[in-house]
Amino acid sequence: MVSTIVVLTYLSPRIFAAAIASLQVQKIQLCLNQNNAAAKGLADELVKACSNLVTGNMIHLDSDALENAKKMDGIILLAVAGDTEQKQIRRDLDVCRMQKIPVLGVIVVE
Repeated sequence: MVSTIVVLTYLSPRIFAAAIASLQVQKIQLCLNQNNAAAKGLADELVKACSNLVTGNMIHLDSDALENAKKMDGIILLAVAGDTEQKQIRRDLDVCRMQKIPVLGVIVVE
């Protein structure tokens, strides 16, 4: 089952951090398109605010990110509206299902 954190406007990383903290898990990987400056900037701020969070590329694109995700309690996908394609999100979700990686949520930002 996927919990979903969906936000369509940029909010303070502190608000995202509070939502992530409410998940009460030890190790989370935030999966994103590392080539998107907006996503990378938000991810860097979230890592500073959340001691249990690491970042990685989308797992269907990067075998290192996939291997790291397998060691986590779950992942959160970070998508950028207008940049991240729906098929990329579907593919990451498919990989998670096949590898039995819990998906804790999806954050969508503009």
